[in-house]
Amino acid sequence: MDKIVEFGNDILRKKAGNVKVGEFKSEETKRIIAELNEACDNNKYGVGIAAPQIGESKAILVIRIKKTPARPDREPFDKVVINPKIIEYIGKPTQLWDGCLSSGDDPVFAQTERYRKVKVNYYDEDGKFHEGEILSDFVAHVFQHETDHLNGMLFVDRITNSKSWMSNKEYIKMMSRKSSSK
Repeated sequence: MDKIVEFGNDILRKKAGNVKVGEFKSEETKRIIAELNEACDNNKYGVGIAAPQIGESKAILVIRIKKTPARPDREPFDKVVINPKIIEYIGKPTQLWDGCLSSGDDPVFAQTERYRKVKVNYYDEDGKFHEGEILSDFVAHVFQHETDHLNGMLFVDRITNSKSWMSNKEYIKMMSRKSSSK
């Protein structure tokens, strides 16, 4: 598989096309899902990735939350999402730390506004429709981030505090301090 597409590549700014119901179990869709899983798993910071980030303009994303150097306390979570729609943002937006695999080999982080709960519709890889599912906390955060990718939006477009930009090294130090103070 090729390297992850980085900021500046035009595909990251285009709206991805929906996958037709008859294509869910196609070899092409299976290949894209396998490449998304591989790209996410092969990156120590990867907790989710969308098809445009591997050069495919299709509305497919995977959430593969795992423990990472920056987030060592995360509970694993694994989901394939096709044609996602956020149908409701629940509660008030809050400041959360965001980063992106498309920002390069050593990601950068900054604060963005995200919701802690969202109500969503999507199809899974078996073609089952999930309607009105409520996602919370970090899963909701990753879902919002990856869905943005399918709409041509990057986390840098959502930065709410330009002074929050942080290198990966400093972000890991900050998260380590927070973990040890619990």
